[in-house]
Amino acid sequence: MDPTLLVTIGIIFLATLVGSVLRSLRKDRCLRDFDGFHVTVERKDKRRIWGTMRLEATGFELEYRQDVVDSQMHVETSYALYKGEYEDIQAIYRYVDELTPERRKQRNQALHKAFHPNSFRYVVRLARNFTNTATDSLTEAFGLVAGKAKAGQQLLAPGQTHLKGLTKDILGYVGTNYDPLLEKFVGVQVVAEVAEEDAVREYVGVLKDYTGGFLEILDVYLPQAVVMSLEISPPENDAGGSVTGAVAATAGTANREISATVEGRVLTVQNRTSAPVLLSSIKVGQDSRMVNAVIEKGSVLHYTLADTPERVELTLKIVREVDMIVPRAHALIRHRAERYQPSDAFSIPVVMNLTAEHEDEERKERERLESNPDDAEAALNLGLVLLRRNEMQEAAHWLGHALEMRDQLPDGGLLASHQLQRLLCRQQQFSED
Repeated sequence: MDPTLLVTIGIIFLATLVGSVLRSLRKDRCLRDFDGFHVTVERKDKRRIWGTMRLEATGFELEYRQDVVDSQMHVETSYALYKGEYEDIQAIYRYVDELTPERRKQRNQALHKAFHPNSFRYVVRLARNFTNTATDSLTEAFGLVAGKAKAGQQLLAPGQTHLKGLTKDILGYVGTNYDPLLEKFVGVQVVAEVAEEDAVREYVGVLKDYTGGFLEILDVYLPQAVVMSLEISPPENDAGGSVTGAVAATAGTANREISATVEGRVLTVQNRTSAPVLLSSIKVGQDSRMVNAVIEKGSVLHYTLADTPERVELTLKIVREVDMIVPRAHALIRHRAERYQPSDAFSIPVVMNLTAEHEDEERKERERLESNPDDAEAALNLGLVLLRRNEMQEAAHWLGHALEMRDQLPDGGLLASHQLQRLLCRQQQFSED
């Protein structure tokens, strides 16, 4: 038998074996940090799945804490997400306030090692970055060598193509591409722009790591919508009805307590959490009204309703501290961030394609202002709607107008002041650019 053929087969077999082993071990570094933790995966279609992550090279499994019975009466205990489905992921969340003391300790130790590496870890990262940078060059160089070897009858053409691909797999085992710009942001508080359907939202947190597929951002203040329904008891002896509701269970965490009462026409919302809460809207019967009032931690907000209601539905946004992983396909690091407060989580995303609902909101607020130019609440709401459309100049006008009548706003102008300040900072950035 031709010795050249035997050499080629032997090299291909060895390279295939080594490549298979390395591929079976290779796991995304960002996802590896969440391995073993309870996480929530949000897909682009808004579907959410949660469970304990068990990461493999070809995907990961989410193990449910409790068995789930589907519509066909099948008992399900886990959910598998394959590597080919990573493009359907919007984000992966790890809620810090839900971690057990053991898991919190494990997380803190990982952060300390990442942000305060010893000499060995530092050298390993430098070596990995160097190898990542050189991977493509080495692969091309191997192709040239293989081409020359082919001319000398040392390798067969089919083997050359296969070996080139295997070399790429082996060299790629050490990690993904090195990005010198992102490398400067590791361990730094940054602003990440994330595309969500037709909007672009900003998240602020500490960039822990990055790979070719994902960004891992820690200590992010994430707004979470909560709906709270209150049934009003009928009045007795001409006294207003009263009801109290708690939202802790709906929020999904036992240490967050928000209570609401209605006495007569006065709605009182008390925030006993450790972060601000945004009262987005109030629905009485079929009438829904935007409020957009911030309730500081430990504070109480009073709001006068138009009539004595039988049922009130509140839409609130609470602030959760999360670690998140987002695909780089729809996320990028835009700025460094120096100062960041929980109230920054209520920033208004820029909407690229306005819906009929957005246009209807704008029309209602403009009609309110036409009938009463001194309606501070309508001025605030219109300013926020215009922020979604990125019409900064007119938005600044209406936010400023609302602040001139801050005494009429339920939160005394807290949200209007905060949003106007952020808007002016953005305008200054654009003018400097």
